[in-house]
Amino acid sequence: MCLKQFSLANEYTNIIQSGDMADLFVKQAKQYADSRPNYPPHLFTFIASKTPSHQLAWDVGTGSGQAAQSLAEIYEKVIGTDSSEKQLELAAKLPNVRYEHTPSPMSTWDLQHKVGPEGSVDLVTVAQALHWFDLPTLYEQVKWVLKKPHGVIAAWCYNVPRVSPSVDAVFDEFYAVELTPYWDPARLLVENNYRSIEFPFEAVEGAQHTGPFEFVTQRKMSLEDYLTFIRSISAYQTAKEKGVELLREDVVHRFKSAWGEDEHGSHLKIATFPVYLRIGKPPQEGWIKFNVDASVKPSPLEEASCGGVARDSNGEFLIGFVRNIESCSITQAELWGILSGLEVAWNKAFRRVVIETDSQAALLLFKQHMEESHPSFNLVCRIHDLTAREWEVSIEHTYREANSVADKLASMGHREALGIRSFVEPPDVINKLLYDDIHGIGVLPDVVG
Repeated sequence: MCLKQFSLANEYTNIIQSGDMADLFVKQAKQYADSRPNYPPHLFTFIASKTPSHQLAWDVGTGSGQAAQSLAEIYEKVIGTDSSEKQLELAAKLPNVRYEHTPSPMSTWDLQHKVGPEGSVDLVTVAQALHWFDLPTLYEQVKWVLKKPHGVIAAWCYNVPRVSPSVDAVFDEFYAVELTPYWDPARLLVENNYRSIEFPFEAVEGAQHTGPFEFVTQRKMSLEDYLTFIRSISAYQTAKEKGVELLREDVVHRFKSAWGEDEHGSHLKIATFPVYLRIGKPPQEGWIKFNVDASVKPSPLEEASCGGVARDSNGEFLIGFVRNIESCSITQAELWGILSGLEVAWNKAFRRVVIETDSQAALLLFKQHMEESHPSFNLVCRIHDLTAREWEVSIEHTYREANSVADKLASMGHREALGIRSFVEPPDVINKLLYDDIHGIGVLPDVVG
């Protein structure tokens, strides 16, 4: 297992600018509405518990209104927007839900007149759609329209359903062989459960990070329901438009054989969909995020280095660093990364800082009591001394997939002289990664051998 980086910037931009997001779902809108799962009630209970006020929710990319219907049970008013008129026609009509057909991306005029004025929305939701949007534009609009300081954004996706070992085996082969060539590049962010999607928000009250948090939803399905679900998939429709029928007779026969009957003689089965939630609130003004990482060469000398990048609340580059540490364990190198990030941030007079590391082991050492005999004792003490100064600072965990820029800088440190070097302009080797981060593309895992 290793990581492969996909270059999606051009393809992703073309999706947004051409309005293909709506086109992908127009032809299968009825199938989509009929076969897609409803989201679990406890998902909405959890989200609603993070917004003190329940007056207004905006459901972006509402489609046929699955999320809007559930939000309507909690929030006084719900506005659902979508670029597909066909999908909106199929949405359930409720007295406290208003659906609006909007272009993608939405203009400032549309935002103000069809959603609400600045600081008017308690909650913004994006269900199974975040990966289709021009994220810098969407996030700017979300930050503008949310109430300050308690407005919340919640975005989630669900992955392929699990039915039974026999059915899943047929589907997984069908997915890998038949569907994969027709997927849009943005789909890769869903396969990664939104771990690598750029999400420039702070953790909500009571949470240590912005997710993904995992939920589960289930739906009873007959075989025909299941095949209808497959026909609602955008990759299936793309293939069909190219004259390719993926559900050939032999494929359907394999699904029928695998489906069979359960022990009660019923053809209905429970399909389980894993749901992955990212949730956060807009960062307060003046806060910067400093991602750090480390690298140790697999050799007896354990040559170690670390690196990091600081960005503002809009994801713009502020400063970066690389550090050659000479020799230590990977966990100690991760601690050196945290320490170096703190040192650079303090020396740059940043006084509201979030340090993000993908090392759970280093984070645990920082938080737990440590004996003086521990090999990392001095490093951890230096980190505690820095965090105790007159500033607001927190050290949090992030996923490796969301830490690609710091990872690249850490590997650069091996080529440096001993010590730390900072730079106020990003090195050329990270410009593409910075662009991908801002646009929610990131580094996505793939099995290549």
